[in-house]
Amino acid sequence: MNIDQKTIEHWLKYDEWTTKEAALIFLGLHPEAMKGLGINIGTSIDLIPEEFQEVARLCQVFKRADWSHLGVNYYNGKLHPAAYFQMADEKQIEIDELVLEVARKWYRNKSASTNSEGEHADVELRKLERDSLFKIVIGWAISIYSYDPSAKRNPHLSAMREDIERAGLSIDDETLRKWLREAASILPQHQTKK
Repeated sequence: MNIDQKTIEHWLKYDEWTTKEAALIFLGLHPEAMKGLGINIGTSIDLIPEEFQEVARLCQVFKRADWSHLGVNYYNGKLHPAAYFQMADEKQIEIDELVLEVARKWYRNKSASTNSEGEHADVELRKLERDSLFKIVIGWAISIYSYDPSAKRNPHLSAMREDIERAGLSIDDETLRKWLREAASILPQHQTKK
């Protein structure tokens, strides 16, 4: 089932796509074209129906790509559409013409609303980079220091600051608290106690 302009525009509004969704969209197929067919994209390409073998190949490219320089964490395979477009450009992956045309127009209109060409893409990338850094910070704070984002006082704050100082860096407690609060803002609501 081929993708149409309205569906592309709808999917561009999402904050994240799975690898399979990105591959299907880039190949001009509806992102739910494989839904309910029982096809495991991770199996041998020879075992996948011919009409979806190119999807499987593209998924393999995305899964084996080095995403670190884009400032994103590919751990769960869900990324912002802009990151998939960037990687496709880097890997010289041919994207369906309609998808490319609609995406260019959509991002152009979106960036025009931010009053400068390319500013929106930069903002999106900075947000992806910031969120990745926050994931690292809050992940370490919780797992290494037993940091509780919902606590009014955290007894482990001084241990964090001391470790930072041991590395030859300095930070005051208030700055550390501020950035831990910022990093905790990316946690799903159910992970923070009220």
